[in-house]
Amino acid sequence: MLGEERYREYHVYRIGFHARQDEWEGEALIDRNEFQLVLITSAWTGKVFTTVSFALGTNIRHVGEKIAYQRFEKDVWFPVECGGELDLRVLFLYKRTIAFRATNRGFRKTDVQSSIEYNDPGGVSGPC
Repeated sequence: MLGEERYREYHVYRIGFHARQDEWEGEALIDRNEFQLVLITSAWTGKVFTTVSFALGTNIRHVGEKIAYQRFEKDVWFPVECGGELDLRVLFLYKRTIAFRATNRGFRKTDVQSSIEYNDPGGVSGPC
């Protein structure tokens, strides 16, 4: 736990994490009232093997992502935005920074009611 703060309109806990085997680390902001994710940021801390980097001129760095969630009503949260980037170098010749971003919008509440009717072998039908 790294502390408490206000992020946008949410009062949140800031929690840091590090996954030993997967070589990922980051921070999560958790809403203090509903204990839901508000924002998660992660980065890959692993490295390409030195022999691959020197012999093939290939490397991947700065791999990371961020996912933001929004509250639509009590206990109803959806991811509304995500993005990330990485630096890529391949065979000494190709070097690029690749970035992506996606946004979800237009969420609205709907009410769905459904029923199933069946016929049993005796010929009596009714709601399930």
